[in-house]
Amino acid sequence: MTISRKKIFFNLSILPFSLLLAVQVEAVQDVYKYKNKQGVIEFTDERKTDKTPEKHIQIEKRSAEEEALSEQKLDKIMEKDAQLDKRLDHERAIENEHRRKLAEQQALKDKQKAEYQKDDNNNDDDDYYDNGYYDRPGKRPVKPELPGKPVLRPGRPR
Repeated sequence: MTISRKKIFFNLSILPFSLLLAVQVEAVQDVYKYKNKQGVIEFTDERKTDKTPEKHIQIEKRSAEEEALSEQKLDKIMEKDAQLDKRLDHERAIENEHRRKLAEQQALKDKQKAEYQKDDNNNDDDDYYDNGYYDRPGKRPVKPELPGKPVLRPGRPR
């Protein structure tokens, strides 16, 4: 029984392809997407028996080097996040101190204003000037000249 060239080529090409599939199958991680009763989306790597997944996702598994690199990136991001949190806390503390000082100043102004108004209410003489005229300078007003009787102009016909 002779094997044709096509069959030999086919058998030789199928073997690496099947090995490649076997390697790829192990290099893939299955992730399932579920939605619970409250409508929250969950992603798990285990298939639930009581529910059907909304979506089946296959993610390539990462090598140990990629895992280490991603851990380093995550550590850098966490450090940066911690620094930003510290800076934000410091800025909030400064802002709170500034607001507290402004509130103290405003309270002092309100207290002084209340004391001033209290003094004004007790002493009515302060509203008048030294000679008894309200809201005027100390000079007495000039008495206006009243107009005299009308004068007939001579030479004017009536």
